This record gives sequence, structure tokens and C-alpha cells, in this order.
Amino acid sequence: MNNKLTYQILLELKEKVSAPLRNLKAQFAEVDKAAAKVASTSERANTVCNRLASLDLGNMVNMFDRAGQTLQNLGDSGSTFEQSMADLSSITGIVGKDLSDLGQVARETGKVSGLGAKGAADAFALLASQIQVDKIGMEGLKILQKETITLAQAAGMGMADAATAMAATINQFGLEAGEANRVINVLAAGSKYGAAEITDLAQSFKVTGAVAAAAGLSVEQSAGAIEVLSKSNLKGAEAGTALRNIIVKMQTTLGMNLGETGLSTALEALKPKLNDATWLAKTFGAENLAAAQFLITNAAAVDEMTTAVTGTNIAQEQAAIRTDTTAEKMKRMQASIDNVKISIFNVTGAMTPYISLLGEMMPAISSVISIIQVVSKSLIFFSEANVVAKSAIVGRMVVEKAAAAVTWAMTAAQAALNAVMSANPVALIVIAIAALVAGAIAAYKNFDGFRRVVDAAWEGIKKLASVIWDGLVKAFEKVSSVLTPIWGN
Repeated sequence: MNNKLTYQILLELKEKVSAPLRNLKAQFAEVDKAAAKVASTSERANTVCNRLASLDLGNMVNMFDRAGQTLQNLGDSGSTFEQSMADLSSITGIVGKDLSDLGQVARETGKVSGLGAKGAADAFALLASQIQVDKIGMEGLKILQKETITLAQAAGMGMADAATAMAATINQFGLEAGEANRVINVLAAGSKYGAAEITDLAQSFKVTGAVAAAAGLSVEQSAGAIEVLSKSNLKGAEAGTALRNIIVKMQTTLGMNLGETGLSTALEALKPKLNDATWLAKTFGAENLAAAQFLITNAAAVDEMTTAVTGTNIAQEQAAIRTDTTAEKMKRMQASIDNVKISIFNVTGAMTPYISLLGEMMPAISSVISIIQVVSKSLIFFSEANVVAKSAIVGRMVVEKAAAAVTWAMTAAQAALNAVMSANPVALIVIAIAALVAGAIAAYKNFDGFRRVVDAAWEGIKKLASVIWDGLVKAFEKVSSVLTPIWGN
């Protein structure tokens, strides 16, 4: 190829390609600016995300959970105890200083017994609902409550059953509150030495107690007879009914003074008639025949059982054994903690509902913090992915602008390039550039799916962040509404 032709081709290329090349240079300058902006934005995003991730949000969640539970529990003991005292007041009509005094006793006995202040207050209410408080007085009610708790511990029974047993015995035999210790020991000893349990004795007393007391029989004699009957499989109300009918017949039909002779002596006097079923049925009634025969036969046993249940400390001994366990010690420890909470409740007063409300909100705040922890890590991942995506966008800009400029240049100089294709090594460079451009365009098209995934993910993250932010704002507005009145005072 001569020099003239080469010169002409180069001149033509210079004239027709220079302008597109200048335009290409300007386009790449814009691309550089876009790339710098992407890098700056990504750096700031990464800084924020990394700071979020660096926070020890796990410990914050645990802290808020524990604080929430503490704040909620703080008011529980006080509010339940307050309700129990209100119930007691409504049942008995006790108010003012007397009610406050009973509250102090309930807290103390509840702490010592492990029953808790609420349980001790409920014991007052259970007794007061079955006994005339105006008859036994405030001090009498305190005595009954203390002894009823001991009875419940001795027998391992619930306070409701223990209170019923105490009230039934006191009421039916017309005993004073000061006799409560005697009552619980008779009941405990009877259940220990006989077949009838405390609840069985209480049911029997409920039926026969008044008649036995009117006949001059003591609670010990009555318990002795009932425990003997229990060995013939007569228990509870059935045993009480049989003993009541027998006592009535012995007084009315036979004219016996049980108060003077005692029950066992009177039964011994009937032994000559033991085998006269007709006489026994006529005297005591056919329905009471078996019970009468059994008691007459075991008259000595009635006396022995009466002696066994008299003047003991069985209730205290059993209570001491049953409460000397780890479980009971834990109950007393918990009762002491509840007592402290009640004191705090009484001090905080009107603030307690707000404290409880704040405690209820803590789990919600913990949940939000947990979400933030997950989101912060997700933001870091998607931030890094976004750099790749934005880099792909910048790459796209490079490819598009480069492709446009090169295409323009190639079109303008097509004839000249064709002329020197086989003679000028520049042609090989142009071909390589064209191939590179075509490959970049194809690669970008293949990344369209990735770009859509990243864009969709970012849309989801923005929506999630918006929800979290709105939740935090509402949560802290609620906290602020609770604390502002407190701090304002």
C-alpha cells in the first residue's frame, strides 16, 4: 500500500472519527462522576449499617425482657393482695384501721407460713364467711386464721377445706375462738389414729355437732365415736347422721343423761341388749341398727379414742414435719419477696399502673430490637449487594456510551476501515474493541435478573424499615405518655 493512500485513509479517519471520540471522552467523564457517587453513597450506607451491627442488641433484648418481667411482677403481688383485702372488707364489713390491722397480720402470717399475703387474706375471708365476726371479734378472727393455717399445713389440705373444718367445729359445738388450738389438735389426732380424715370429721361434725354439744358431749367424745364408726366404713355425713340419731334416742327413748355419764359409759350400759336386734331396731330405728350395734360392741374403743384425741399437739407436730422441706422453704422465701413487692406497691401507689404498663410494653420493645438486629445485618448484606448492582449500572452506562460512540465511529469510517483491514494492524485493535464491547453488552443483559432481584429486595427493606420506624415511634410515644406525668410531678 503506497504512502499516499495510507495518508488519505488516516486523514479521513481523523476527520470522521475525532468528533465521536471527543464525545466518547465526555461520556466517560460522566461515568466517572456516577461511579464516584456510587462509592460515596455505599460508603455512607455501610458506615450506618456497621454501626447498627456493632451494637450489642442481643443483650439489649435480654435486658428489656428482664426489666419488663420485673416491672410487671412488681405490681402483681400488691394488686392481688389489695383485691383480697377488698373482698374481705365486702364480706365482713370491716374497714379503716381494723382492715389495715388485718392486712398487716395477713402479710406477717403469710410470710412466716409460706402461704403468702394473699393466701393469708383469703383465709380471713373464708373464715369470716362461715363464722360471725361480730361474735368472735377481731382478735378471735386472727386466732382462727392462725390455727386454720396450722391445720392446713398439718393435714396437707387446702385453705378452703381447713377453714370449713374449723368453722364447722367451732359453730356446731358453740366454742370460743380461743378453743381453736384445741379443735385443730382433735381433728389432727382423730385423722391420725382413726380412719376418718379431717374433712370426714368436719362433715360429721356439721351434722351431729349441735346435737352432741346439746347432749353434753365434748368435741373429743364426739370425735372418738365418729372415728370408731369410721372403722365400720361409716364416714362423713353418714357417720354424723347415725351418731346424731343414736344420741337423740339415748336421750329421749332411754332417758340417758350423756353429759353426766359420758358416751362410752352409756354405751357400756346397753351391752345386755346387744343381741336383741328387735329391741335395738325399735329403739334406734332400723336404719341406725348397724351403727348402734357397732358402737355398743366397741364402747371401750370409744373411750380409748376419746382419750387419744384429747390434749395433744398432733397438729403442730405434723405441721412442723410437713413444712420442714425444701419446697416449703422456697414458699416462705417467695412469700417474703412478695411481701417486699407489696411494700413497694404501697409506696408507689398511683404510679403502679403506669409501671405495670411500662412492663407490658417491654416485650414489644424487645421484639422491635430483635427485628432491628436482623435488619441491620440484612442491610449490610444488601448494601454490599447494592454496590455490586450499582457497579453493574455504572458498567451498563460505560457499555452503552462506549457502544454508541464506537458504533458512530464505525459507521462513519466503515469504508476506510474496509480498505485497510488486511494491511493495517490498527484493524485488529478495532476488532478487539468491538468484540469487547459486544461481550460487555451481553454480560449486562445477563445480569438483568440479578438487578431485578436486588431492586426488589431493596424495596422490601425500605418497607420493613418504615414499619420498624413507625413501631418504634409509637412505642416510645406510649412510653413518653406514661413517664411524662410522672416526671412532670
